[in-house]
Amino acid sequence: MELTLVNLRFREYKLKRALEPVLKLYDYIILDCPPSLGLLTVNALIAATQVLIPMASEYYSMLGVSLLIKTIQTIKSEANPDLNILGIIPTHHKPTLLLLQDSCVVANVMLPLLVKKNLKLIKVMARFITGFTTAARRS
Repeated sequence: MELTLVNLRFREYKLKRALEPVLKLYDYIILDCPPSLGLLTVNALIAATQVLIPMASEYYSMLGVSLLIKTIQTIKSEANPDLNILGIIPTHHKPTLLLLQDSCVVANVMLPLLVKKNLKLIKVMARFITGFTTAARRS
């Protein structure tokens, strides 16, 4: 999809324009983005009003989030003044790691919710099946 946007004019605004006719029909529209700062993510940030950032409780994830926050600030100042960070959700949390305390330095919008690292979920994802399918088999 990203390759089809590369040569288009006003490519950063394609998603925003596509969503405009249906915005009033929904209370929320959730845009799930890849963990990169490519055209798809930029399109989503220009179309969005709020951003919820999942962040693994690891050093390199914190570096990535700091870059994302800078990108959000740039997009807010240049293309989408309505864009705000709703919060950061720490994921892959291990109580033994102290990096989570340092992550508050990245942004003052850390949410109290912690998503723990789940080995069963990782195994399910490796088999390309959903957690819902696995849970249904056990019922």
